[in-house]
Amino acid sequence: MKRLIIISNLILNSVFALNGQSIQQLQNLAASYYQNNQFKESSKLYERIFYFKNEPTSNDLFLLAECKSKLNEYESAIYYYNLAVNKSNIDTLKAYYYIKISQIFIFTERYYEAIQMLLISESLANNKQLQRIHFLLGSSYFLVDDYLNSKLYFNQIIEDKEQLSSLFAYTERRYPNANKAFWLSTIMPGLGQFYLGDIQDGINSMLVNTALVGLFIYTANESSFISASFSISPWLHRFITGGAANAERNANTKRQLNNKLILNKIINLYSNKDVI
Repeated sequence: MKRLIIISNLILNSVFALNGQSIQQLQNLAASYYQNNQFKESSKLYERIFYFKNEPTSNDLFLLAECKSKLNEYESAIYYYNLAVNKSNIDTLKAYYYIKISQIFIFTERYYEAIQMLLISESLANNKQLQRIHFLLGSSYFLVDDYLNSKLYFNQIIEDKEQLSSLFAYTERRYPNANKAFWLSTIMPGLGQFYLGDIQDGINSMLVNTALVGLFIYTANESSFISASFSISPWLHRFITGGAANAERNANTKRQLNNKLILNKIINLYSNKDVI
């Protein structure tokens, strides 16, 4: 009961404070905080406006979403951007809000969700927005290894088709191949690392596993095969599987880095830097 009274008092105080201070004054103050990069203070004021204004506009919701985004409160930002979309009757504004949502998804590496938002915004956008949408779609598809669709969208905004095709040709090499690195290290410990160019790691893996094989043979001769199996085999299995898993992981990491370098080169081909 006491807790309910406290909450009621807080609500009443907020309402009375709002009555003493016009919505327009709050909006001006919130805008001032935003311009001075005081996003936390601005966000609190926009939240008050949202909850106590009879009909918050799409712009009110957009500004609150912007504050949340600046504060890295991405889920809240997405929520308010979506509310802004529902409030707006202007297609280009809806497209703009969808683009904002997609940028958060890309930043947080939720590329498939970004693609979904961007595809929705395509039918709502004007020509300038379409360039940005195609740029973001090309980038998002690239980051999920869908090079066919990525090239399709980049082709619509990049003039140097020959250079673009040349860069996409690198993606067809599929190097380094994670499965190949894994099986090479499984068959011959260290071989997967050599394939990736990690010579030192390959030598270390080969030396450790060779030593364990030698120890296994020595133990089997001095004691018994069963004794060697129980004492040495678990370690041998652990180092072989661990080395193979590391080779696979390193191959995926290297390929991602290689692809990001290719994507950066593709982005540099794009002359209209204003939409990036």
